Order: sequence, then structure tokens, then C-alpha cells
Amino acid sequence: MTAAPRLILLPGLDGTGRLFDAFIPELGDHPTQIVAYPADRVLRVDALADLVQAALPESGPIVLVGESFSGRVALEVAAREPSRTLGVVLVASFIRNPTFVPPLFAAMLPDFAFAVTPPRWLFRALLAGEDAPEALVDELQRSIASVTPPVLAARVREVLNHTATARPEFAQLPALYLRGTQDRLVGKAAVAGVAAMLPQLQVVEIDAPHLVLQRGPVEAARVIAEFVDGISRGIIGDLRG
Repeated sequence: MTAAPRLILLPGLDGTGRLFDAFIPELGDHPTQIVAYPADRVLRVDALADLVQAALPESGPIVLVGESFSGRVALEVAAREPSRTLGVVLVASFIRNPTFVPPLFAAMLPDFAFAVTPPRWLFRALLAGEDAPEALVDELQRSIASVTPPVLAARVREVLNHTATARPEFAQLPALYLRGTQDRLVGKAAVAGVAAMLPQLQVVEIDAPHLVLQRGPVEAARVIAEFVDGISRGIIGDLRG
């Protein structure tokens, strides 16, 4: 019997992986692994991909799940590990700057700008939704506060400056994109950019803000489970129903 692929969960901008806590139980007994990023070391996308590769199990199939900031990391690892990567799941992610902020702004962005944790209303407006549970906003603040300002600044610069490049390996790569219909940070244009790079991409919309896995964990887990089951059996059906 073929082993079930391991879901490799790659976190958003905070890099802690703690925000997956509400989502993982919805996956049941499916094998999962979180790869957290160092909170005190500045690492670019290539270096983060090195870190993820080093953390992978020695053998067996994997499905990479890249949340927001980590979408490009997931794609880089998939290109490096084509023989064992059954597919990728991109959650509210992007391959180039998804905002209207010009890349030049990144060079002007001082590290100390991230020394103060953003206010709760901003987390709600951009990430968690106006009706987000207090506990989720608390965890967001703790997670961001645990990362040093130079690291946060460097990751934001990566968001504004780094663009993923198409690879031959992507042509037949099964891919799923989960888009929050209330996402105020990553719009439909960003999804179109991802689709242009990944010909096999399926896009599924979930009634959630940017934090899709945290605000829509049941539906997100169901769609991901169906996707993983399908690619494991070599059958990729329509996941939108």
C-alpha cells in the first residue's frame, strides 16, 4: 500500500507556524509537518527553501502547503524536489508583489518600523476579518511580536521585490489555490499571476478573509484532503463543489 503523502505546512509572514493550531485538527490523522522559520535570522526565499529541504523526511511523497508569504518558498522546494512532490497548495498566496506599494518603497523601509506590533484593528482589517475571534487576534499579535524587526522588515521586502520564475517542472505539477473571498490583501490579479505560471492550477474560493486556514479551517481541510486524495490516486476532479 502506498504511503499517504505528508503535508508540509509552510507559514505566513510571521514564520512561527503557531497559526496552524486551529487548522491541523481538521485534517484528522493525515500526516503533517510544520516547518517554522527562524525568528532572528534574515533568510531570503532561496535560503528558506534550503531550510525546508533540510527538514523534509528522508523519503516518501510530499504535498507542499504554502501560506501567503510562503507560496514562493513552496514553489522553490517543489522545483528542487520534483520526484517526490505530488502537488502544491497555495493559500492566499502570490508570486509577485500583490499590493499597490511600489518595490522602491522596500529599499526605504527601516527595520525599526517593525519594532512596534501593529494595532488589533489593522490585523482585523487586513488579515483576520472584522469579526475575528479575540483569541486569533491575540495569537497574531504574539506571533508577529516574537519575530525580530530586521527579520520582519526583510520578509516584507521579499514580498515587495521578489518574483517567482516559471520552471519546466511546473508544467505538469498538480496545484490548488485557496482564495478567501473577503481577502483584502491578495486580490484576484495575484491569483491570475499564479495561474499563468501553474497550468494545472485549480482555484477554490472559501468564505474567509486573508487568513483562510484560520477562519475557514473546516472547508479548507476538506478541499485539501480531496485534492491530496485525488493526486495520490492520479485523479484530479473539480474541487469547487
